[in-house]
Amino acid sequence: MADTENIFLDNAKRWHFQEIQEIIKTAEDYFFDVVDPSREQDYNYILNEQFTSAALYAKEILTLLYNGFPDGAMSLAKNLYENMILLCFFEKHKEDDELILRYFDDRKIKALSDSISLYRFLETGTSNPEIRSGISQMNHERKKSYLQYKKKYSELLNGQAFRPYWWIGDLADSCSFGSIHKQSIWYDSIFRYLYETASGQIHTGNFSKEDDSNERKTDPQTEGYQIPICFFLTAFENICHIVFSNYEIEHSDIQKNIKKITAPIFSEIWK
Repeated sequence: MADTENIFLDNAKRWHFQEIQEIIKTAEDYFFDVVDPSREQDYNYILNEQFTSAALYAKEILTLLYNGFPDGAMSLAKNLYENMILLCFFEKHKEDDELILRYFDDRKIKALSDSISLYRFLETGTSNPEIRSGISQMNHERKKSYLQYKKKYSELLNGQAFRPYWWIGDLADSCSFGSIHKQSIWYDSIFRYLYETASGQIHTGNFSKEDDSNERKTDPQTEGYQIPICFFLTAFENICHIVFSNYEIEHSDIQKNIKKITAPIFSEIWK
């Protein structure tokens, strides 16, 4: 088994973990010093939610990298990239109040759908008539609310059920992540291929017999950090840029410091 203590120290120095931590903290300070939490479900709410989510993802990714798990970091970087693409889409349509309303309604619809399924399970699982009757009544109220949403969006749904990304409507070729991904500038960049790699190759081949190494595939790793670092920092930088530009927060130092880390790594990758 690898010397994990040395891995931690080597990784921290080699991959600029202290500098990355400072970048994340600086971004958080800029955000929380200026932004008041939006209670309204509007575009500002989306901006706030996306930034705080990005900061959490960045810290989690850095923790995995520090401890020697670049594959796990890549998996979370994929989620962060998806959030970035989603935010790019909303930035393009931020004046579309109907879109934003549908986006937030989708959350309520999903919660209703999940609770209906849960109550249906609980109803069939009890032999007590009184409890069953109470559960059935509660579920009836939820079904009524769900049907109201179906009626509200009947024209958009065109007789179909609520599906993931239905709220996109006619703003893309189809109601899917792939359709809004294709609309973004990132689709024709290297990051699309990094995203596809992250989607299809996380933790594959961990029990391969193709090499004679005695290293356990579940041990912390010492290589494979370049792509996760560049992938997540680029997504984090772009989310910061969209959020801070909307709030008129100066952030050129964050962009500069991220590029200072990623530029040499990209140069090394392209050799």
